[in-house]
Amino acid sequence: MTKVLLARRATGARGLYVLALVAFIALGLPDGVLGVAWPSIRADLDRPISALGVLLVAQTAGYLAAAAGPLLVTGLLSADRSWRGAYGLIAVVQVVLLGAFLATRRHW
Repeated sequence: MTKVLLARRATGARGLYVLALVAFIALGLPDGVLGVAWPSIRADLDRPISALGVLLVAQTAGYLAAAAGPLLVTGLLSADRSWRGAYGLIAVVQVVLLGAFLATRRHW
């Protein structure tokens, strides 16, 4: 390979790393803004202050659900099963979710 091609590959790989870092940070952004934004959100949607409790419970349940992955793998490995089963199950969940989003895409 030529030096130019190797340099382009390295630059492209760095770009992907930066993109992955930005995506990781962006995933955490909503968690930090809810408390500050809630008074405005509540007013715009004409909701009582107590509705924040329901929202926080839903957010916490969702968070505790993304944490089930390590427990699933631990359970499978301790039962002398393969790690592949956990990844397979997670893939099935993701595909079902994709199907649900595709089926409802006109409503978004």
